[in-house]
Amino acid sequence: MTNLTVQYLQMEMLLQQMGINKTFVNVPMENLTMEDINRFLQSLNLTKMLEIDMDKYLQEPVTIILIILCIMALCTNVLSILATTHVPSNIFTAHFRLILSLAASDIFTVFSVVVHIMNKALNPPLLFHMHTKDERLLSACGFQFVVSLNVTAHLISLLNLFAMAQDHYVAIMKPLHYNQIMTSSRVKLMIVALWGIAILGGFSNFYAGLEKPPELEKFNMCERALYSNYQAEYLLILLTVLCFLGITVIYITLYSKIKAMDKFPVAVMSKNKMHNKKALVTTLLIIGTFGICWLPDMFFELAMIIQVHVDASKVKDFLVVFVQANNYLYILLLCNSLLDPIIYAIRLKEVQLGYISFLSKHSTYFRRMLHQRRLNRQSSQSLSTEHTRTSVVTNSDHRNSASLLGKKTNTNEETGDFQKLVSVT
Repeated sequence: MTNLTVQYLQMEMLLQQMGINKTFVNVPMENLTMEDINRFLQSLNLTKMLEIDMDKYLQEPVTIILIILCIMALCTNVLSILATTHVPSNIFTAHFRLILSLAASDIFTVFSVVVHIMNKALNPPLLFHMHTKDERLLSACGFQFVVSLNVTAHLISLLNLFAMAQDHYVAIMKPLHYNQIMTSSRVKLMIVALWGIAILGGFSNFYAGLEKPPELEKFNMCERALYSNYQAEYLLILLTVLCFLGITVIYITLYSKIKAMDKFPVAVMSKNKMHNKKALVTTLLIIGTFGICWLPDMFFELAMIIQVHVDASKVKDFLVVFVQANNYLYILLLCNSLLDPIIYAIRLKEVQLGYISFLSKHSTYFRRMLHQRRLNRQSSQSLSTEHTRTSVVTNSDHRNSASLLGKKTNTNEETGDFQKLVSVT
């Protein structure tokens, strides 16, 4: 959930279950005293109810699915990174560096989900009036750390997609200057800047906890951060809207540019157009899976923030449903991390060549396949060179024939004119 209020709503539900009337429950939690809590502590250990049976939690279907998806997403992205680093250097452009960054962000998403599972199992929430603020520090900061990791993973994936859109824009709109604009040093600096912005934005919640307003003096730093008016989700929502607007404008512009290429039916232009179309479709598939898998989580966070501020009682009534929905949203995030490397492996021949090059170090079968591909490429290049040479020779012959024909025509015309002049004379 997005606010520590949910933990206190759990406390309110337990109070109701213990027979405490609704009027008492609606009293703000900070007004409760230890004397109030002692009414039912004598017969029941409330803290025990909030502890999670780790064995039971790990056997839940949702948790099992999360663990399996984590392992699969981690393996596929590690393989994708290894394959991309084995792409031949002569075709290793800035786009492949961005693919590496996107794969790293998918691994970061896996890490955030693993931390979420561990924090839920090993670091249960502690109730406000049953523990001191120092005792509650680890619980509150663990919860806040998970939220920050989630926001950071969302931001870096989003910023990577925006950078890929810009890379396509330069490649299509300024193809002759692409290598001068998207240099290796500039792309590395851009990736570092994207990760820096994502980390600062994702963990910006903690900055709000540094303030110590009088009404929150009984709270520790992480609890103050969770109770502050600022939430990192606000920044996430703003950047999501801006990036998707920018991506939409960029791809509409590129689509118009590619359509305009139809007016130039040259073989080389046609080849570049097909390559650009395939690259665009691949990136659009990545953006589409991102939207399907990440936007529901963002809308869920936004709805929770609004609901907590408008009518927190509704959150209390459907708390179990909201917690379960949050688990399914984590499954969606892992599906996105799993799909990204699969899409690149299927769509991009350069990445496929990287896989073969990497696997050839460990398998004779792939070594033979890599050797055959090199032979095919050399044969294709020689045929292309021969075709180009033949075309040049043919064009040269045509020009020479035309020149001779022109000279012959001029000579005939001059001879005819001379004969006419002699006859007149």
